[in-house]
This record gives sequence, structure tokens and C-alpha cells, in this order.
Amino acid sequence: MKTVGIMNKWFTGDWHLDHQSKKDPKKGVVHYCDRPFASIEENNDAIINNTNELVKPNDFLYILGDVCFSYPQSFLDSINCKNIYILFGNHDRWIKYLKEHKKVKKAEYFLVIKIGNMPTSLFHYAMRVWPHSHYNGWHLYGHSHGRLPSLGKSYDVGVDNNNYKPIHEDTIKQIMSKLPDNPGYDRRRGNHGHDDDA
Repeated sequence: MKTVGIMNKWFTGDWHLDHQSKKDPKKGVVHYCDRPFASIEENNDAIINNTNELVKPNDFLYILGDVCFSYPQSFLDSINCKNIYILFGNHDRWIKYLKEHKKVKKAEYFLVIKIGNMPTSLFHYAMRVWPHSHYNGWHLYGHSHGRLPSLGKSYDVGVDNNNYKPIHEDTIKQIMSKLPDNPGYDRRRGNHGHDDDA
């Protein structure tokens, strides 16, 4: 359930905006991932609209890679959120422009934040171990388009795995509560949680 009255964290990835060959419409993300859109333009509009319906201007939006296949200025301009954090993916060729956009607060390859009191590693790729994993810390990733099973307390936040919408931090908490412990986690040590931050 979304928390009211505070700045919320949202997670998404693998948008692949404008990912389509100009010569062959079947060479693109809509075809490759069997997305329910008639065109790449419909894909773009659905993902941007879904994001704007959920994420408020002062919320925090974390995009875990593969944002777009063309100049990103217009796409970032169309997002209402003013606090965007980007984790670069293998298709993010516009790194310089992603970093320089006024709404992008940070653009990195890897980032550790807290969801609730739990250290959470953000990376485009799924990892087998990550910081704090031996304390049952969490890991969010993309890249796999919903085709790679989670390992322990890890989850694919890409749009193909989440109905083409960003996923709220409270939903992440619910998902993690149902996932098995991380490999190598020793319950006798407890988790490595800390007080929450912004």
C-alpha cells in the first residue's frame, strides 16, 4: 500500500523506448519480448503514462537500466518526477545526456540504498551475491525481462515483470517477505538493517 504524505520510492527498468529497427519492425523490443503493444510508439506512451500516473513529482524514481535507444531528452522531459536515479544498462548509449538532465539526480552503474531499514543493492544485472547479502540484504535488478528466477531476496523490477509499471517500495517489502533467505545467510547473525533514510 502506498504511503501517503511522504516522498515515495519507485523502481522500474528495461523500458527500451524507441527500440525498433527502422528497416524491420519485427526487430525490436515489442517483438523480442512479446509486449502487448501494436507499435514502438505505443510501447513508449504506455510506459511513460503508467509512470506518470503513479510517480509524483517529488517522489524518487529509480530506473535500473536500458532507458531508451534514442536521444533521451524528450523522454526525460515527459516524466513528471523530478528526482530520477538511473542505473546504466548495457543499451544505455546516451550516458552523457542521461547524466546531464536536470531531473537526473544520480546516474551510476551500481548503487546501494535503503528500503525501510534494509540495505538494497541496485544493479542492471542480477547478481548471485551482493553487499549485505550474507545479512539477508536485498537486491533489485533488470536486464532479464522477467525470464530469470529470483535468487534469495532479489527481484526483477523491469517493466516486463511488472505489468509495464514502476513498482512501489511497499510492494517490494511485501515481495521480499515471501522470498526465501539468501544463500549463505546465517539467521544467528540477524539482518544488517539500519534506520530508514530519505
